[in-house]
Amino acid sequence: MTALARLYPGDSALVVAAAVALAAAFLVATAATAERLFARHRPALRRTIWGATLVGVVLAPAAAAVRPHWPWRVEVLPAASVVPPTPAVQPAGPVASLAGSAHAVGLPPVTPPPLEPLEPPAADSFEPGVEPEQPPGVNVHHVLGIAAVVAWAAGVAMGVLRILVGTWKLRGLRRRSAPLGGEWAETVADVGRSLGATRTPDVRLSPDVRGPVAAGALSPIVYLPNTLPDCCDARQVRDVLLHECAHVLRRDPLVRLVQRLAAAVYWPHPAVHALNRRLDQACEDACDNAALAGTDPIDYAETLLTVARLCYPTPHTHEYLTMIPKRTSLEARVGRLLGGPRDPVTRTPTRQRAAVLAVLAVAMLAIPVVGRRAAEAAPPAPDGPLPAQPRPGESVEPSKPGEVTGRVVGDADGKPVAAADVRLRAADDTTVPYQTLRVASGADGRYVFRDVRPGTYRLWALAGDTASRDKMGRAEVVTVTSGGRAAAPDLRMRTGVGLRVRVTSAADGRPLAGARVRLTWTDTERDHLTGTGGDAQLRALTRETWTVEAGASRHGGATLAVDLSDGRDAAVELRLPPGSGIAGVVRGPDGTPVPGAGLSVFRATHEGGQLAYTKSDADGRYRLDYLPLGELQLSVSKRGYVREDKPFRLTAAAADPVSLDVAVTPRPHGGSARLTVTDAAGKPVPRAEAKNWGRSSDDVRTATAGAEGVLVLDDVFEGLTGHEAVVRAKGFASKVVRFKPGPKATPADVTVRLDPGHAVRGRVVDRAGKPVNDAVVRFGRGGFLGDAGGEERTDQDGRFAFDSLPADPTFSVSARGYSERNGQKLSLDGRETTVVTLEPEAAVRGRVLDAGTGKPVAAFTVSLTFSPDRRKTDPTAGILARLTDPGQTFAAADGRFAVGPLTAGMPFQVTVTAGGYRRGVVRRAEAGQGDGDEVEIRLKREDPAALFEVGGKVLDHTGRGVGGAEVRLIASEGNRPRADAFPFNWTMVESGQVAQVAEVVQFQRTTTGPGGEFRFRGVPPGVELELVHWGADVPPGRLRGLEKRAAGERTTLEIRTPAAATVIGTVDRTAYPDVGSVQLSGNDRFVPLKLAADGKSFSAGGLAAGKYEVQVYGPPHRVGDRGSFTTPLIARKSLTLTAGEAVRAEVGEADRQK
Repeated sequence: MTALARLYPGDSALVVAAAVALAAAFLVATAATAERLFARHRPALRRTIWGATLVGVVLAPAAAAVRPHWPWRVEVLPAASVVPPTPAVQPAGPVASLAGSAHAVGLPPVTPPPLEPLEPPAADSFEPGVEPEQPPGVNVHHVLGIAAVVAWAAGVAMGVLRILVGTWKLRGLRRRSAPLGGEWAETVADVGRSLGATRTPDVRLSPDVRGPVAAGALSPIVYLPNTLPDCCDARQVRDVLLHECAHVLRRDPLVRLVQRLAAAVYWPHPAVHALNRRLDQACEDACDNAALAGTDPIDYAETLLTVARLCYPTPHTHEYLTMIPKRTSLEARVGRLLGGPRDPVTRTPTRQRAAVLAVLAVAMLAIPVVGRRAAEAAPPAPDGPLPAQPRPGESVEPSKPGEVTGRVVGDADGKPVAAADVRLRAADDTTVPYQTLRVASGADGRYVFRDVRPGTYRLWALAGDTASRDKMGRAEVVTVTSGGRAAAPDLRMRTGVGLRVRVTSAADGRPLAGARVRLTWTDTERDHLTGTGGDAQLRALTRETWTVEAGASRHGGATLAVDLSDGRDAAVELRLPPGSGIAGVVRGPDGTPVPGAGLSVFRATHEGGQLAYTKSDADGRYRLDYLPLGELQLSVSKRGYVREDKPFRLTAAAADPVSLDVAVTPRPHGGSARLTVTDAAGKPVPRAEAKNWGRSSDDVRTATAGAEGVLVLDDVFEGLTGHEAVVRAKGFASKVVRFKPGPKATPADVTVRLDPGHAVRGRVVDRAGKPVNDAVVRFGRGGFLGDAGGEERTDQDGRFAFDSLPADPTFSVSARGYSERNGQKLSLDGRETTVVTLEPEAAVRGRVLDAGTGKPVAAFTVSLTFSPDRRKTDPTAGILARLTDPGQTFAAADGRFAVGPLTAGMPFQVTVTAGGYRRGVVRRAEAGQGDGDEVEIRLKREDPAALFEVGGKVLDHTGRGVGGAEVRLIASEGNRPRADAFPFNWTMVESGQVAQVAEVVQFQRTTTGPGGEFRFRGVPPGVELELVHWGADVPPGRLRGLEKRAAGERTTLEIRTPAAATVIGTVDRTAYPDVGSVQLSGNDRFVPLKLAADGKSFSAGGLAAGKYEVQVYGPPHRVGDRGSFTTPLIARKSLTLTAGEAVRAEVGEADRQK
């Protein structure tokens, strides 16, 4: 103890230390008071206040040391005895852990137990008979003081060691990271420009971080998790970059280092830890402001939630700044974003900074005064109360949850409705299904939502067959303020429309119990299960079109769009074909799972469009159910990977999915191109922009030219028409430039000469001459996927203007509620304003009647396609695919229908089908704007007893059944051309478009079972029948004249296919370096030939014998400004295939197209 006492630094040093500690508390308390009074809702000012306080705390020891005439009097206590009575010693405050984040909102301080009193030495420790030497007088206060100094020094050493370890870890973090380049480079540069950076922030991807972080005191770097670009969309990634780059530009990593040093020196001081927490929170809020300058608060809150899910659990963060700190209150932070006033300023104004520094200077001068009063005044209270000090971790005025209250009543009688399902969702929620809060109304019809975050919401109620909204998604709007109560208007319940959905098996017509019935878009329950009778009742729907999907175990899926606009309850039936599902894992080339990959399933012929879609989970796993049997294709795509198209075949209905793993390959570097943009005189065009597109809207590269007109497109994509870039500059006509990229180190040099642009001013009005607001005016295709066109929207006065047009553009004008106008030529470069008049949108209207009785048919489906009887003067426009397949189903007591929106005057073919009737077709019906344009369609009732079956087996050349083959039955009437002539050619049959041909009465699809069996039911009499089959590695074939066969023979058909032929070959890439595609043509079929990985080999099997031609096409070229392109035939080689044999075809120079 004596030796320890000799190390005592003196009472004055300890008193100075106590004064510094008290001064730190004084500075923190002053800052807390200033924050509460002046900066509660000002993140930037809060950051300045706490940053200045940190500086004061760091400088407090120096200020105390250099202050002359130190005013304390020190009285040294005499040593009265060897072992004076020693009270228990209570530490000065809680010892905060350095492992966690500075954000610890709401956590109470943890007080350790008091230290045990020192025990006197035992009497028997002295040797007997020997008078012990009396030690010099020792002041135990000195011993305790030096013990405290030793403990403090050990804590400082630990804190500094943690900082050094963190610095060492950061060096490894940089070594193991990679720059964020490619498609994100332009985003990073744009973020830097948005934040006013003089140079682009350094952003890197790292496998070692789970959340976005900013690290490095002197050379700060933003590190993002490797998985973040895949788990977040482009907007969310930009939000993250804005936040983290704001940390870098504000030098927050350097501030964090100073915070860590202060925490190490002041480790026993709770006020310093409270300071660090407040400063961390202020820094995060200030950087949130920087992000909010470029996005919507609710969208940014969603980004925070996404990042929170990504980085959970949050790692220790003492080395760097993280977007989601370990002990932060995410709810409070989101509340600050969405609720109450918030100053959006990102930097503190100069005057406010000067005021803060002035207050800091005064406080620093007052440090010795505070210490003197502490020494002279009687303990325990100083002379006068100090400002109230906030508790460590206390949140400063967070946004408080609010409430939504109201009442549910009947619309007719106003009586309360009990047990209503009241729903609340954020106004900007676009997820499917909606993310809702739900409560039930009480006996008095009242309800209350508690703990609702501040924001704007939509509110509605459902109860049995009634609902409070008259359109899907239309609801009462309520706004919740911080800590407030929103009183919503009464929710008045009206009777909705009911829809009974019956799900049956297409194979045998039996009802399917337990089938899933899904409303694709809805504000009610999304999924329903059918009962034992195969029925599901959908209640409280509205008078509009609802899309219904169905799927069941061992079956495929079906979709129906049902029009309920007449307000009557309806019933529909969905017939499901046999089917199964697939499941597996998406892996990279090294076998690691690939999360976030998009997986789509199509038929091999792409008939009917996309069948199913999902994304792989965090472990790379996926599952796709309700797929039809037959030849299918799985397409896998993910940013940074090569698209993978994997064909597969489902041959048998099964409850469990078929295992199908997929391997994807990282996309290699796409090459680079250096573009020099000049005007017609050869002068550089600064600020010209070039965009390179791939085959997806996500595949885009952008670069902007500098003063010399030079820009570089790096890691470019190849689009449908090869490597292209669209070059634009204000005042110049945009131009599509083809190029062949070079290596990254030596980009290909491309010179682009832009022609002067042309201008037009216009105004869009309706029939009455009133302006049409928000109309879309496009030239070309509006710039879609590499198109040189563009688009503008009209203002409140219906006006629009272009100043960078090509010489002869073609315009289209469209607006909600109006018919689209295509192929418009507007006068250029004139002073006059061109007026475009839009006609109201049109619809094909009609009435469906029973041909025998003349009475309306109440339930039917209408399908539209382009009229085969078009005239040269007819307007042209597109048609929504859903209006063709599956069409629109109506439940109308008077048999009337209206299908739209359509372009007025455009002719369509109208096909109507109804249960128990032969389908009816009107070859030409013009879309009109009034009820007087109705077409009348009379359907002939089918006699159920006259319907028959067609069935049998597909066999290979050895007589074995062929499973998984595609079989189609075409029933037609009238004068039909030969089998291979349009519109009954192979392309129309395989794509399913033959079903829309006017002469086709019925078109059925199926896939053979494991033994090759197939069956079609409900075939009408008096029609010409043709059976078509292909796939499953057997030659395709067509069988006509089935209607002439006996009934027994039509149900026991044996279609024996010959042995398949195969073609194997190569394309000489020296003679043909630029190949766009290769196909095999013959026997009225066109078979695409995919080149192998070597870029020259191809093969195809399952072919019928006969004469063929291998056709090699060059890259496609654009034609006109409407997105059309042509593909030149550059080589062709004739060959003859023999059944059961493989033939080689080597396409060389001699086969070049003349």
